[in-house]
Amino acid sequence: MPFRIWFAMLSTYAMGGVALRNCPRPTPGVASPSVPVVKERIAVTFSSTVQYPVELSWINRAGREAQTEVLMPRSTATRHTFQGHVFRARVHQSMLAGGVMIAEYTIQPHPTNWNIRDCAQANLSAVAVRVGQEQVLPLVHDQAAPCLGPSAEWSCIRHVSPQEYFNRDSQAYGFQDRDDLAVSSDCKFRKEGDDTDRHYSVLSKRMEAPRVTDGPGFLKVSMPPKLAHALYQWVTKFSHHWTNGSTTGDGVAGYQARRAIPGCYTNAHVSPVSQLNLDAFPEMRRMVVSQLQGVLEWWTNQSLQHAETFGMRIYRRDSMLINHVDRKGTHVASAVLQVFQDCDPDGGWPLEVIGEDGAIQEVYLQPGEMVLYEGSRFLHGRPMRFRGNLFGNIFSHFMPWQESPEQAAERQAEERQEQSERREDEIRLPESLENMVANVEGLDTATVADRLKDEV
Repeated sequence: MPFRIWFAMLSTYAMGGVALRNCPRPTPGVASPSVPVVKERIAVTFSSTVQYPVELSWINRAGREAQTEVLMPRSTATRHTFQGHVFRARVHQSMLAGGVMIAEYTIQPHPTNWNIRDCAQANLSAVAVRVGQEQVLPLVHDQAAPCLGPSAEWSCIRHVSPQEYFNRDSQAYGFQDRDDLAVSSDCKFRKEGDDTDRHYSVLSKRMEAPRVTDGPGFLKVSMPPKLAHALYQWVTKFSHHWTNGSTTGDGVAGYQARRAIPGCYTNAHVSPVSQLNLDAFPEMRRMVVSQLQGVLEWWTNQSLQHAETFGMRIYRRDSMLINHVDRKGTHVASAVLQVFQDCDPDGGWPLEVIGEDGAIQEVYLQPGEMVLYEGSRFLHGRPMRFRGNLFGNIFSHFMPWQESPEQAAERQAEERQEQSERREDEIRLPESLENMVANVEGLDTATVADRLKDEV
């Protein structure tokens, strides 16, 4: 086999099947100027097109990386900066290739949109993400497991027949007279007995949303063990804020004793919902998003972009959430994470999902479990009145990722530039292959690079 073909096969195997450019090196001595070249600020958008979290930093006047923010996979960040200022993108430290620089940008009036694209050494992180996704399958539950024992202990999916639905105790579902709908201006279009939203969630709206999976539109799974353990520790640390029974006054930063939920989808105006806000815990939020993105991309078999993650919502006795659909543009593939619960013995509180055929399924979860669902297409909610003391959920929403025309044009321009420079550049062996080459008798990285230069 010709040497160049052998090396290309080895490279593409390590890089997920796609030959990538070498990652650039930081420019020695580079820094943002003390005095702006032009005084007017420029709004610059950085778009991540990679599968792993990225750290985006401004290079200050001393040449140090500062004002670092994290971009989740396929997300964007806008900086208001000046011409001549410098930014760097690196693989997030939590990843396998943490710290590897992906790109360095010196801001000019044009373009104002920059793509953060993958490169060979950083691609080890993408490989790790793909391997992680392959580990999702053992987390999937038996979707036909029976519901046995007290409902507070159930971890199962229960089918509700049409007859059972029509025979439900009307006082145990949906809005009731005791919810005093007149006191909330948001609830002027709700009425006693409503267990489903009849406005935004009508069939015509639901059918506009794309399908992203085959089957029933939901899947019951366990959380990744690392995430489940981290959430358990997080909740344990702050649980005293809601277990004391108080619904007045806020404790730790990030805890909201009464959390308003617009749209009157719940009866939170009379059964208070609290929240331990993930936005106040960026590392915890980042972990939820990155873990859920891998799971949901495995489930939908496509690249996704994060839209929103919020919670932890803490529901109390007699809470309910009517059936509804989520925003069709952004909340396409979602997950509800069951973080903790304190239910009555017969108070298991299911997520109700209504299929396109009208079939009603009740999904019962235990702490450490979650349900994946197509929230903009399928009616879902918790219309059953909660029988218990406390119930904690986190919600995470994603949408299909599509390269914008601007991103595609920039990528193509960068690829053309790289191709024109490739013959002139010194060929540097990707770090991900150095160990492999070192294990081949009589071969070293210098020899590989020399052979490649000879064959270009």
